[in-house]
Amino acid sequence: MTEDHIFLQHLRARLTQKPHQHIINHMLATLPGIPVYAGYSFGIQFDTIVQPFLEIEETIIQKISLTVDVSLFDEHGRHFNDNFKGCLCEFFLSSEKDSHDSNQWLLLDLDDLLFYLNRIQNTIAVEQFNFPKLTNCVLGTGFDFIMQGRLFQNKYFKKYSGQVLDLYYGNEINELFAIATNAIAFLYRTRDRAIEELELTPNFHYSSQLHIYPRFNNAVAEVAGTLYAVWERIAFLFHEFFPLSANAKMAPSFKKYVTDKVKEAAKDARLQNNDLGWFDQRVKGDHLRLEEMRHPTVHYNDLRTPSGTRAVELMK
Repeated sequence: MTEDHIFLQHLRARLTQKPHQHIINHMLATLPGIPVYAGYSFGIQFDTIVQPFLEIEETIIQKISLTVDVSLFDEHGRHFNDNFKGCLCEFFLSSEKDSHDSNQWLLLDLDDLLFYLNRIQNTIAVEQFNFPKLTNCVLGTGFDFIMQGRLFQNKYFKKYSGQVLDLYYGNEINELFAIATNAIAFLYRTRDRAIEELELTPNFHYSSQLHIYPRFNNAVAEVAGTLYAVWERIAFLFHEFFPLSANAKMAPSFKKYVTDKVKEAAKDARLQNNDLGWFDQRVKGDHLRLEEMRHPTVHYNDLRTPSGTRAVELMK
């Protein structure tokens, strides 16, 4: 068998396995007369044209044009339609340079490719701009949330049995940072493009089918909202050990928690300390800015113009 024959065999096998079946399903959905079917198989005709498409660092992406006969079968595995001959399907194949291992293939339709390229570019941006790289319960500085939490509990709160020292709680905080990092990478990558677009938009000679700045605008609010959520988790953590009241059932917002603790400390000098002062300044400064940036994406406010999500107003 030639290398081309081996390539076609592997490609045929991959396209009949999940998660690649959607590539063929999308192609079939464009054909007239497609009945309801449970699955498909390929006929004798299975011809490909492979063209170079894109190279990014060590990754090669090729465009594949596939001409194929398709036979459909029902939920019992019985074939009931063999009339779809010579169907044309276009998709993309991503693999590492100089690698012939088909187990490392990634087959992509156009939607997949756009997502995949965005992920690659975000990864490059994370490295280029030196964003923190997240590992299990460790964020940049090497702080071990679980170990330090256990030491804290054993020293001060031996009877505490809540969930804030569980592995999942620490992981969730890291996940929030990961979500924010992904959106920040997009902002760093596209900021110049978004600013140029805003400058050109008033020019009646300018026309484009690709508008970046609305997505850029929303991403700023998404980052603010995610970081805001981190502080809400921190308020929950504080409230578990130092509740505002003995019978409180739910943790308050970070803003309310710190504000009320500052009021409490104003009445008792023993509670006043530099750490509480730092949180007080946070609530009045950076946290207030986060609140302003996330607010229009969460709350409808008829005092703004426009009044909803489009009023993020961050591009000023």
